[in-house]
Amino acid sequence: MSILAVFCLLSACGTTPPATDGPTHAESKIDQHFNIALGQQLAPSLEAYIDQTIEDVKNDREIRPYDPTGEATARKLAILERTKARGFMSAADNELIWSNYKTCMLDRGYKEIIILTQINGVRNEAGHMLGTSQQEGKYRRDALVCGILNTGMIDSIYRVQQGNQGLAKNPYEGSLDCLHKSNAVPKEYSLDDLKRDLFRDSVSVKPRIDYNNNMAAAACLIANNIVVGQPNMPMERLW
Repeated sequence: MSILAVFCLLSACGTTPPATDGPTHAESKIDQHFNIALGQQLAPSLEAYIDQTIEDVKNDREIRPYDPTGEATARKLAILERTKARGFMSAADNELIWSNYKTCMLDRGYKEIIILTQINGVRNEAGHMLGTSQQEGKYRRDALVCGILNTGMIDSIYRVQQGNQGLAKNPYEGSLDCLHKSNAVPKEYSLDDLKRDLFRDSVSVKPRIDYNNNMAAAACLIANNIVVGQPNMPMERLW
């Protein structure tokens, strides 16, 4: 599945618009989405980003209704202090973050939670077999809360150090930098090439890079929070 399908779900596109000489509404939306914060950085350095994240976690109002004792906040800050001391987040701490998320979800009654590890070490939850609308609604709420309590804010440090070392605020710009540094794309591969490959018509246009079947390239996108459909990956059976 091309990422255009995901984009359509987010932007409510559906019926085919009349043919025009200029860009379509969907294309304009894609261009806007692709150019957000282009050229900007999350922070001037990884050290500064870690410090920024520590302050964000200390002042996080979103977590308070779900963490009345402050236990989850203290756990996240302990991980961040270890990260600050060594100058980077260890793979072990990132694994701990996701293990805590998995336990949080299993405690809410799901049969299984599968955490995938990409070849650059970045972790993400597998997709799942669809349930009823009521089940899906509960899952979205639970995943949101467990994310806030465990992975929220702090997982981004590991993603940045593994797949966005230039600290680009724009996820596509971060992905492109990662793609070049990992030699997953040719040197001349550009942001325009990336846009065409991600938002192409999956039937009629052949991509330069097939992100659904290129693990090294997909890992760069996933590190930057871009959804990539990966065939032959396990699917969760939650209910």
